[in-house]
Amino acid sequence: MTRIVYEDDHLCVVHRPGASCFAVATFGGIAQRPQGLRIWADRPVEALDLEAFGFLGKSPNWYPAEAMARAAPVVAALRRGPLIGYGYSMGGYAALKYGRLLCLDAALAVSPQVSIDPAEVPNDRRFHRRFDPTLHAAMGVREEDLAPFPVVVADPWFRLDRLHADRAGPADRVARIWLPFMRHATIGRLAGTDILRDALDLMLQRDAVGLAALLRARRARSAHWHLVMAREATRRGRDATTAALTRRAEALGAAPAALAALRATARLDATMREARGRAFFAVSPDAARPGAWAAANAAALGANPTGVPPDAVMTAINAALGAPDPKAPFAASEFAIAVGLPVPQRRMAAQRLAVRGHGLAALAVLLADPAVIRDDAARAAMVPMLGTILRDRTLPPPWRACVAALRTSILRTGLPAGGRVDPGAAQASRFQEPGPAARRALARVPRVLEGAGVVARVAREIRVAVASQGDAFAPPARHNLRLLRDVYVNDAGQIWGRDGTLHRSNGRPVPPASLEAMRAAPEFAEAAWAVEANRNIYHWTIDVLPGLAWRLDGAGAGMPVLIHSSAPGYVRTWLHLAAAAPLPLAEAGAAAFVRRLHFGPTGIEGLDPAGRHAGYLARMAARADAGRAPDAPRRLYVSRRDTPRRAIANEAALEEALAERGFTAVMLSGLPLPEQIALFRGAEVIAGPHGAGLVHLVAAPRGRRVFEILRESGGDMRPLACFARISRLAGHDHAIALVPFGEVGSGWTIDIREVTAGLDRFLADA
Repeated sequence: MTRIVYEDDHLCVVHRPGASCFAVATFGGIAQRPQGLRIWADRPVEALDLEAFGFLGKSPNWYPAEAMARAAPVVAALRRGPLIGYGYSMGGYAALKYGRLLCLDAALAVSPQVSIDPAEVPNDRRFHRRFDPTLHAAMGVREEDLAPFPVVVADPWFRLDRLHADRAGPADRVARIWLPFMRHATIGRLAGTDILRDALDLMLQRDAVGLAALLRARRARSAHWHLVMAREATRRGRDATTAALTRRAEALGAAPAALAALRATARLDATMREARGRAFFAVSPDAARPGAWAAANAAALGANPTGVPPDAVMTAINAALGAPDPKAPFAASEFAIAVGLPVPQRRMAAQRLAVRGHGLAALAVLLADPAVIRDDAARAAMVPMLGTILRDRTLPPPWRACVAALRTSILRTGLPAGGRVDPGAAQASRFQEPGPAARRALARVPRVLEGAGVVARVAREIRVAVASQGDAFAPPARHNLRLLRDVYVNDAGQIWGRDGTLHRSNGRPVPPASLEAMRAAPEFAEAAWAVEANRNIYHWTIDVLPGLAWRLDGAGAGMPVLIHSSAPGYVRTWLHLAAAAPLPLAEAGAAAFVRRLHFGPTGIEGLDPAGRHAGYLARMAARADAGRAPDAPRRLYVSRRDTPRRAIANEAALEEALAERGFTAVMLSGLPLPEQIALFRGAEVIAGPHGAGLVHLVAAPRGRRVFEILRESGGDMRPLACFARISRLAGHDHAIALVPFGEVGSGWTIDIREVTAGLDRFLADA
């Protein structure tokens, strides 16, 4: 009889008896969760009547070692013959890592990750946020962990999966089967009962050559493979090859929706290639001269919308936002409507207009397609944009009422009838924030060093943003904490009552999964709220921790702190470093019910490093300093070469120029959180491009000198002054080197001489 044979907080193991002479241990991937007696790959397992042990993580936890060690004896006592491990992605890791522990005879790992520890795989950031040092100590796959016959299946051209496949073990211990152009979808080659039966037989025979031949031969009969190859041919502009592969995929039974998506992509790509000869793509993508981007934008605004690809609309909107004519944004909205944008690009275009304060133009673009309102997912994504539109003070009153009503209607979707949106319904908590506010001794206004070619409007926005914060950051003498009674919370950071009142929306309606989970939600008599929905270290450090200072300082002893169920490892590490005593933690999940929920003010406006928040910051600093290396750099450059987002194309050359000035370049993603904090505390001068790592300025001793490199963009620049604001509050001397966008596209090449000259002037002006 199929039954659960082991279960704890992290793991569930289901045993399915079968008629096979061997058993298979299946390991679910990142998206699988325990659901009754179901296991990963259950359909082919049942069709083949295999004995199986199904391992499933209760979260994206990468099968913690302690839980697996407790489950292993249970499996050993029940197995009757050979045992083959089989897993994909996160499950592929388990098949490799626990081969010896589970006494596997063979292990088939499809697109596995050998580790998610930033220190072990700094160049693969896909799953760093899942790393938890308390669960994943020494998690990397070692040779001694492996089963006698391990096989890795991966795409050799997908850089990140190739990185892990190469590190899975020596070539003479681990057989590798390469399936090109499948990216992380290599599991598609093993889909189906017949293929899995043959693959497991070959695994029992330890025949890697035969298994490779089986999987490669299958591509001729695989609709999925032909779709993948057709997409690759489309990307390379090989239209005839795309058409032939698409016809073959259709003949093999590819889903109509997949075929339609592929054909739409091919049409869009062909249009884009044709459009590259038009005026708004006339500027070379390699041209880094000042004004190149502006020239392309200006050409775009006058282009004929007929045949323009949707992605090019943003170029026209950027041109309108930089134009002196006040009617230009409305011309851009007409251009966007005439092009006929798909819903995702339509929302993007409207958002760009909205954040620049053109609410009516944004609303016109948004509502020009009824699909935006009909589709539930699209409606949910509209909510934050509608909030942005409402911030436009020039929006006519009738339209303001319309936008407000539409936003409220979407937010209430699915809530019990009679509910309302009421973020101000909280009562005063019996707890108070620790201590009085400190008298604000703000550092001097950060300097903005404007590079050649920067748009005047962008420079003006940044200067105003950093100069006007003095009044905005004057907290009241004391904040009482707030209390909500009988409410549900979830991982999205939302709070709602049984009666349907939505207290905190985070710009989204409550997901259907959370409304369903209310029926069996775990209950807490009392809890402190600390859910950071974005799982971003900046927002955790600045938006959540300050509101938790009272609990970190010891108030409410024994009260659990509610965090995201998939909170990154730094969340627990931060709490460990900052708390006066160990904190009991609980996960919000899809829904949790709390009788009395306490929470403090959030956001940088409430940050008080020298007053209310001095206690937890001092504890964190002392614990981080305890492990500081004696030779920590005095001049620190925070590199972004470990991430593709907002990367500087010539950053290596910049680092060389800074090394001549005594700077040491460090990539934070490969370092434990205490070491990151210690680096900022030990450095006297901190430089780096705009990025979340600079949030550690909040922990640096007062008086540090900070040089931030910030690129202009077509959106609202004011939020990008966030690190300059932290520096003012923490007492640092901060300068922003504002550089032009530079070139068409997403590249970012800076003028190193100009930036380093600005740095030299900044350092000389003590």
